[in-house]
Amino acid sequence: MSAESATGAGAEAKREKEDGRKDELRLAIRRLLPANREQALTREEIWERLPEAVRVNEVRFKSVMEAGVPKDWLKEGGEGKGRTYRYWRASEAAG
Repeated sequence: MSAESATGAGAEAKREKEDGRKDELRLAIRRLLPANREQALTREEIWERLPEAVRVNEVRFKSVMEAGVPKDWLKEGGEGKGRTYRYWRASEAAG
């Protein structure tokens, strides 16, 4: 195996590992989100309630949160200074 192909294989393994972490995080977020807008949670509330096993990288968490809208969950708010977004689970019919 050449050094170049070994590097490519290492990069692929690293990418797969990161994708796996994102999938675990996405599932954990989806499990704890409420099913309705009235009980929607802020990003901070979600982060605090995540199991420690997936609450490792806040940058990854923010990325996964944004990538999940609107397929996995919905968000509203964030308008004006000091307002924060609130998230809830998308209905099963929407996904």
